Amino acid sequence: MAETSFRASAYSPNERYDIFRESMGCVFDVDRPTRKGADFDAKLDTLMFGECAFIRTETVGHTWSRTESKIASDGIDHILIQFFLDGFNDVRSGEGGMVSNEDLLIIDTAQPFEATTSDFANVTLVVPRPMMVSKLNEPATRVLSTQDPLVKIASDAVRSLWLNAPRLDPEQAAMALAPTISLVASALNGQQAEERETACASDWVLRQKIGDYISRRLHDSGLTPESIQNRFHVPRTKLYRLFPGRGIASMIRDARLRHAMRLLVLNKTRHLTITEIGARCGIESPSVFSRAFRARFGMSPSEARESGATRSTAPTTSTPDRIWEEWFANL
Repeated sequence: MAETSFRASAYSPNERYDIFRESMGCVFDVDRPTRKGADFDAKLDTLMFGECAFIRTETVGHTWSRTESKIASDGIDHILIQFFLDGFNDVRSGEGGMVSNEDLLIIDTAQPFEATTSDFANVTLVVPRPMMVSKLNEPATRVLSTQDPLVKIASDAVRSLWLNAPRLDPEQAAMALAPTISLVASALNGQQAEERETACASDWVLRQKIGDYISRRLHDSGLTPESIQNRFHVPRTKLYRLFPGRGIASMIRDARLRHAMRLLVLNKTRHLTITEIGARCGIESPSVFSRAFRARFGMSPSEARESGATRSTAPTTSTPDRIWEEWFANL
């Protein structure tokens, strides 16, 4: 499996922080380092692992953020499963909270994020959204405490997977990833269920099946709340109870648009026209696609594609120690 390492110490003291900040900018805006110049240091070790990636990060204290504008412009749409080896993270997004060495931090990159870290070392399992979203009641940025036994089991599984990852071949990696991701999803779902006193196990299973069906049918313009009702034989009231908040129609539309953003910024789909991308996301009218996309992301599809092209041609990402940025963006 492919590996790469970034070392800020490989650069001159005057440029170390700026290069690290630029490199980390593929996912987070970083600011307010506790040290700069010759005193600044950062290390990133990335291992491609099946369809996912492990990233071990060690650096000084910073603030970390993903704003709505950054989410719109970079098209990153992953779930990050993170644990700390040293230091702490004060998360001010989602449910928020302090992340200790025992806890898991789940970060949904499609949602705004803000946090402050001490000097730290942590490990992040980067999971493409389609691999995990169908297993979740509701994707969310959240601190999961290992005081919950299920979280402790999930945390131990992620740590064990990271420690053993270099020794696994691709087939073994795929076999190990699926149950580990399911454990983390169960831990997140379990805490949400306790707080919301949500429905019985049969409803949870049905929600899983519907979520997976939606993620596999985004290309189908006929995917609507009514078609889901017919497919799963559930009344309208129950369907909306299974997916509270924005409602099932809004959830489908948002999933289509997030998928469109990803297709617009990826190099491997650059040959597709904007109209073709809209159609691949189940939106056949170019004008409807353009209006909905701008309403969701604050930019047109063509502007999103241009921002992706600008990133993909940046010369710095071609250096061996920064190839992890391309890996991360194209998972």
